[in-house]
Amino acid sequence: MFYHIYRTGSVVAAADELCLTQSGVSQHLQKLEAEIGVPLFTRLHKKLIPTSGAHNLFNIVSAFVEDLSIGVKYICDHHEKPVGHIKLGGPMEFGRNFFLPFLTAFQKSYPAVKVSLYSGNPAELLKQLYDGQIDMAFVDLFSSTEKGQLIGNLSAYTAESMFEVELLLVCSNQYYDSHIKGDHSYRNLKNCTYGTYEAYGVELKSWFKHHFKRIPTHLNIKFRAQNMPTTILWLKNHMGLGIVDGYWVADLIDNGDIVPVTTGQPQIMNRISMMRLQDKAMSTLENIFLDHFHAHMRQQKWTQRVSYLGL
Repeated sequence: MFYHIYRTGSVVAAADELCLTQSGVSQHLQKLEAEIGVPLFTRLHKKLIPTSGAHNLFNIVSAFVEDLSIGVKYICDHHEKPVGHIKLGGPMEFGRNFFLPFLTAFQKSYPAVKVSLYSGNPAELLKQLYDGQIDMAFVDLFSSTEKGQLIGNLSAYTAESMFEVELLLVCSNQYYDSHIKGDHSYRNLKNCTYGTYEAYGVELKSWFKHHFKRIPTHLNIKFRAQNMPTTILWLKNHMGLGIVDGYWVADLIDNGDIVPVTTGQPQIMNRISMMRLQDKAMSTLENIFLDHFHAHMRQQKWTQRVSYLGL
C-alpha cells in the first residue's frame, strides 16, 4: 500500500487503485509508521508530502514491486505454455540417437523451457536421480548388472519401459576372416580378443549365457572404453570382438565393414526404461514433456534392431 500512497500522493487515490476503503489504507499507513518509528508523510491540506524516510523506503520498495509486476505479467502471458527447467539423464549414445532430434522439436514449441541432458552409466544416473540432480533417467537395465547383481536399490524407483534394442556380437570383416573363419562355436569364440564398454565385461558374459547357456571363466578383454562409440572405433580397426547396439552399426553391417556373429539363437533384446523416484510426484512440466516425447516417438519408423515400447 505504501508504494501506491507514495506514487499517488493521496490516500484516496491509493484506495481507488487498490479497490480498498480509504479508512483501511489510512490505518495501514499509520501501522507502518508505528512499526518503523519514522513519519513517512507530512499532511498538508489533505495532501501527503513524503519525508526523507519515505523517499528512502520508496527506493527500496519500488524495485521489488516493479519486478513483481513484470514477473506476474510474464506468468500470465505464458500460463498456457510451460516454463522451467527439466534435467534428464541417459547413455551418451541414447542422447544422440533419441533425445537430440526430439529436443530440437520440443524446444521450438516451448522456447521458455530449459533442458539439461546428462550422460553416464546406469549406476551414475541412478545416483544422480536419487540425489535429486536430475528429474528422470533413461537407463539400460541390462547394463545395470554387475557380477549378476543390480546396482543400487531399484525399489526406490519406478520404471517405464521405453525402448528395446537388439544387441549384437560384431567384429570387422578383416578380424572375422583371420580369427572367426565361419566358426561361431563356443570353443572358438571364448578364445578371441574382446573390447567392452561395461564394467567387468558384463554384456559379454550375458551374451555367452544367452547363446551358449554358459559363461567362460576367463575372457581375453584387451580394451575397455567409457562408451559404445569408442568401442565401435576399436572394432573397426580389426582389434577384436565386442557387443554393440544393432542400430549403431546397421550401416556398417549393410556395407560389409562390420560382421555380426550369430549362433542360430535369437539376439538379446536390451530394454531401456525411463526411471523416476518412487515417491516423487510428476510436475506439470514433466508430464507435458513426456506427453510430447511419446507423441514424437510414435511417429518414428522403427526396425527390428530397435523398437519403441512406450504408450
